[in-house]
Amino acid sequence: MAVTNMSSSSDQQQQLSSDLTKFLSSLASCDPNLIAQLTDGSLDLTSYQTVVEAELAELEAEQIRIHRNVIREDVSTLASELDMCESILESLQETLLGFSADLDGLSGDIQSLQRQSLAMSLQLENRKEADKSLTTFLQNVVIPPQMANAIIYDDVDDATFVACVLDLERKYEYVNMNNGGEEKNVDSGDSVSEKDSSLFVPPPPNQTVAGREVKGHLEKLRLKAIDRTRNFFLKKIADLRKPKTNVRMIQVNSLLKFAPLIDFLRDAAPDIYQEVKDVYVESMGKMIHLLFRVYLAQLNRLDEKVVNRFNAQLIAVSENVLRSYGSNNANDTWTSVYNSLSPSPKTNSAPTSDSFHLGDRACVLDLCDKRAKPILVHLALSKDQKFPYEQLFRSIVMHLIDSQTNEYVFCLKFFKDQGRDVFRKIFNRTVNLILETTENYLFNCYDSIGLLLMIQINHAHRTILKERRVKDESIDSFFDRINHLLWPRFQELFDSQLKCLRGANGKRLGLVSASSKSTSAIELHSHYVARRYAEFTSSILLVLQHKRQHRGEWNISRLRKNDEEATKMAFNSPFSNAKKVLFPNSDSSEHLDTKEKAMTVENIILENLFSIQNETIELLHRITEGYGENKRKTIFLINNLDQILGIFEERRVFSFKQICGPFEELLTRQRELFVEEELVDVYSKLIGFVKQNEVNSQSLNSTLVESLVRDFALNWQKGIEQINKNVLSYFSNFRNGLEILKQVLTQLLLYYTRFQDILRKGYRGRLPDFCKHLVTTTQILTEIKKYALSI
Repeated sequence: MAVTNMSSSSDQQQQLSSDLTKFLSSLASCDPNLIAQLTDGSLDLTSYQTVVEAELAELEAEQIRIHRNVIREDVSTLASELDMCESILESLQETLLGFSADLDGLSGDIQSLQRQSLAMSLQLENRKEADKSLTTFLQNVVIPPQMANAIIYDDVDDATFVACVLDLERKYEYVNMNNGGEEKNVDSGDSVSEKDSSLFVPPPPNQTVAGREVKGHLEKLRLKAIDRTRNFFLKKIADLRKPKTNVRMIQVNSLLKFAPLIDFLRDAAPDIYQEVKDVYVESMGKMIHLLFRVYLAQLNRLDEKVVNRFNAQLIAVSENVLRSYGSNNANDTWTSVYNSLSPSPKTNSAPTSDSFHLGDRACVLDLCDKRAKPILVHLALSKDQKFPYEQLFRSIVMHLIDSQTNEYVFCLKFFKDQGRDVFRKIFNRTVNLILETTENYLFNCYDSIGLLLMIQINHAHRTILKERRVKDESIDSFFDRINHLLWPRFQELFDSQLKCLRGANGKRLGLVSASSKSTSAIELHSHYVARRYAEFTSSILLVLQHKRQHRGEWNISRLRKNDEEATKMAFNSPFSNAKKVLFPNSDSSEHLDTKEKAMTVENIILENLFSIQNETIELLHRITEGYGENKRKTIFLINNLDQILGIFEERRVFSFKQICGPFEELLTRQRELFVEEELVDVYSKLIGFVKQNEVNSQSLNSTLVESLVRDFALNWQKGIEQINKNVLSYFSNFRNGLEILKQVLTQLLLYYTRFQDILRKGYRGRLPDFCKHLVTTTQILTEIKKYALSI
């Protein structure tokens, strides 16, 4: 606190010193004596203060006097002007106060007008609402004579009748309303009373006098409209049953055109609506069932019956079975089968017209891709045409999905939310008829190629319906049930092929047994089993190849049913081998795991073909057990393998390397074995010498070498000629024979070249005199070319 006081005192002293300095500087120019007195301290400050105050008062009085003399006139003028302005402002204030009073009066008038406008607006709205309600009431409780006459007397298929019925239904619904509208009453006074602001609820139309009176008339007209509408639809539905009726035209022009009437029946008379729906379901169901029953019977007359005997579809069919077919003169088809498959003096091969040859049967898949129309039976009968069953099956399914498409669209438009149920009931009997017909056919079906084509046809038509956006559980169920009929039978035929191949042997197939004394080369040619296997495999691969090009993969997950009952039915059928197709790694029909879902139908078929391929190769080896010489075994295998690969090449199925590759490798090995066997038969001494001395050629027996050189020089051309004759007699396929001849002669040239190399190494470049008889390589090449060109 003391420090603060000291600081304040010091500041005051500094301020006083500063003021004093300014004062002295201002006096320096005025009075030097005053400064001197201040300096020596002789100046009396109290007296000097009095002098200063007197001077200040004198100056102030002087200034007032001067001011009065100079601006007196201006000040008086200004005062008068201020008085005038004050008077003007007072008068202006009075005017503004008057205006304010007037505005207060106008504000009240405006508020009053606003209340009146609001009241009038409410009154107008109430009157409009009342007018609307009254208009609606009058329109619905009044039955125009024209409407009554139209409902009673006009034709039902007239547009006026439909419009009057719909208008009648609206009137009937209005009269039977349970509550009326709401309305407000507002007076035109300055204020709205509590009573006027209350809501007015009109009574329901059916409680008014007019409503009660008109209700009975409306009910009578409504019953009349229901009766006439029922009779109209029943008549039109009856027209559908007439022969040669254009069903689609009646549906579009007589039913869909009057779809509002069926909606009227559904709301006005549910029992009548149900009756009309049941009659339509029964009529269309019977008509479609009858049409398909007749169509199926007519198509049955066009069946070509490619294979109708079980053993005829076997690859390794026994000779006795073929003879029994051949002895049946009543069936020319099986006579030709026997004649074509029985061993002949020239060949054991079958012609390309057997049941395994695909031929132009694959064109049915192109017809599916082009969405071709079903077969017209009357035209086919007039031209005496016959078709394989897969063609008939395609026509049946195509006819079915066309009918389903039309009926599906009609039912959804005509019956609305109940359309799907009507659709299922209509086609229930027809679908069962087709399934029954297909199952009956499968009991006596032994045509594996036809079954595979039918499987793909079924898949193609399922895709067509998806493209048309026709989706219903009954449709998927139909295609799944067809699959569950076709696949087990297809697999059963595959199993029968494996069984017959495993049980076949040379004796059962009509070849000469090992005890036979005959050495004829006839038995060395390709057997008909090889051709039948090749034709069968080629046909299967061609179908798969078409699938690859046009449709992609079949997913096995669509081949099973989610519906347990349908699954049980399929797997408990007589063709129970379906489990091996759909579930190869399982003994039950449980849900597919991830690995099995990834499997495709093509892989399953290829697995079956691998099994048949292995069994066919094993059968060919078992057949060769009847031949004593290895050479004859090799010749037989070469002819059969070449036959198989030739058919594969002709059918253009070499893209399936997993099927063709093993045969190519086996043929290459057998050709190499034949080359060695044939050279050993003709040039056994030369080849034996080369193999014996090729490793150690230091000491050669000159006598043996000389005999070999002279013998080869004398007989090498005869040996080549003998080889050429043998090859031509062993192999009926000239291209195969030429290839083998080239390999034999090329190997001969290699052996002879190695023989010369042995001589050069053994005699160290100093060949004996007898080596002048060595045949040159150029001579051998010339001879080889001569035989190659002659073939």
